[in-house]
Amino acid sequence: MKPEPPAPRLIDPRWVTRLPIIAVALMLAALIAPRVRSEPGLIWSVFGAALVGGGWVVGLILRARHRGRALEIELWPRTPHLLQIAAHGVVYAYWAWHYPPTAEQLVLVAAQIPFAYLMEMGFGWLRYGRFRLGFSPIPIVGSLNLFLWMVDDLFAVQFAMIALAYASREYLKWPGGGRHIFNPSAIALALVSATLILTGSTDLARGEEIAVSLGAGPHCYLAIFAAGLIVQVRFPVVLITLSAVAVNLALGAAWTAATGTWYYIDTAIPIAVFLGMTLLVTDPATSPRNGAGQILFGAAYGLSVFGLYTGLAALSGDPWSEDITYFDKLLAVPLLNLLAPALHRLGARLTPSGLGARLSPRRWNAVHVALYGAVFVLARPALREGAGKAVEPWVAACAEGATGACFRLIRVYDNRCVVPDPPAGCAEAAPLVLPDACAEGLPTACAIYGRMLATGAPGVPADPRAALRPLEKACAGGRVDACGQLGLMLWKGQGAPVDTARADELLNEACDGGIPTSCHDLGMMLDAVAPPGDRQRSIRALERACDRGHALACATAGEWYATGHGVQRSARLARDLLGQACKAGLEPACRRRDMLR
Repeated sequence: MKPEPPAPRLIDPRWVTRLPIIAVALMLAALIAPRVRSEPGLIWSVFGAALVGGGWVVGLILRARHRGRALEIELWPRTPHLLQIAAHGVVYAYWAWHYPPTAEQLVLVAAQIPFAYLMEMGFGWLRYGRFRLGFSPIPIVGSLNLFLWMVDDLFAVQFAMIALAYASREYLKWPGGGRHIFNPSAIALALVSATLILTGSTDLARGEEIAVSLGAGPHCYLAIFAAGLIVQVRFPVVLITLSAVAVNLALGAAWTAATGTWYYIDTAIPIAVFLGMTLLVTDPATSPRNGAGQILFGAAYGLSVFGLYTGLAALSGDPWSEDITYFDKLLAVPLLNLLAPALHRLGARLTPSGLGARLSPRRWNAVHVALYGAVFVLARPALREGAGKAVEPWVAACAEGATGACFRLIRVYDNRCVVPDPPAGCAEAAPLVLPDACAEGLPTACAIYGRMLATGAPGVPADPRAALRPLEKACAGGRVDACGQLGLMLWKGQGAPVDTARADELLNEACDGGIPTSCHDLGMMLDAVAPPGDRQRSIRALERACDRGHALACATAGEWYATGHGVQRSARLARDLLGQACKAGLEPACRRRDMLR
């Protein structure tokens, strides 16, 4: 005879009204945080969610009282939820330490937790008359925010995803068993991702930022691996992660063997995909429960991610367009949840009879965790420093016509070379990448290509006349540095006749846009063309350049004040300006300043 289950631990009924008030108060308290107050969209999103969530729950309470129905609160803390919270905490802590905007975002994550509690209260009282008070809302919010942030103006979508997650958990269930069909976080992420892709609105989510910033820090993969172990050593889900990782590694190796290049640009498995394999697809309630079924489930996830990467890259269009491959780890999970029962049954058929009796479930899990640990140790060098991370191999592969190499070279160039100090290989990649990109009208590509043509660079011979058109396109596209370069060329008569009026306009635009070199060039040009004794605009331009750290502009302006070159002499101003140039490392300015004492 089975023992009777313990009676539910109900708490004082007065908390039925207190808990919603506390949840709403916590959400409203988030409005005082600087991160929330920084954007009107965030203020209205948090305030609106508090109003909607709190109003819905209060309405349910009033309706229950009107009908004479008692609402209950049951204490229901569960170990799996605590372990999920700990695992998420490891990832968030490491991520925030190495990427400060994540730390700022944590305030918004915290504001979503009371709303999730309101959703759990509401659905619990609506359907069962009982709310189970535990920790389950925290993992749902944590999981959603590990993979998707909406832009501030549409942050209300984050709250909508929470409501969607709870609605799917309560209303989309398998017949008879009572188990929910979909991973609550995954179904919300997948539906929002699909909507963004189909409407061409992927720029409204900060997905690519998450994908890049998760890789900050030297031990990002290790942090996610360690976070996964927190759950895996206690609950048998490690086979899902192990098979997903193994399938991706195997497919990547097959791609390299067939093409001589690398499937992913800089790693064997992208960091956000690895996170999905570790903490998204491993929900025990929506995945197979036997070992063979979990292997099939994880393998299917690894295969889906691999295929979706190519499909989404093709959907992105040309490689200079927005990269939407980030969504590859989010779209397939609901479909796999639907297949979970079938995979469970197939796994049961594939499991040799008597296999489970050889070791206890706990020992089997320890064996699987150890095997996964060995695979991770062997794969970690290729995860952190993939062979395709350098630029030179992609240049060689593109030149040799390797499959997909030129397409990926453009992504590599965009990710690696559009920086102040580009790595080796970028100069050789430029002539393979930039002309076509500029022809597509991309301002950044035009700005880089125009500067190379203006001065010459490896693989790009100097051709000032040819440089004018890409610089014009870049300037018209908002690249003020290109405006400054073009203005300098028109002043010097490089590639076109001298046009000081147009040069004045362009250099002034670049100077206003924060380019100190252009402020200096504007000052020098105005000095060259201004009437003697009328150099006020010249000195102002040099002083603006000096204020932005241009040492030569500081020294020149200081010398003008020292000698009265078009301005009233001022030894004090001369010493100050020359002193700034001296501090910036310009040694002649130090000597000249000392002469004025």
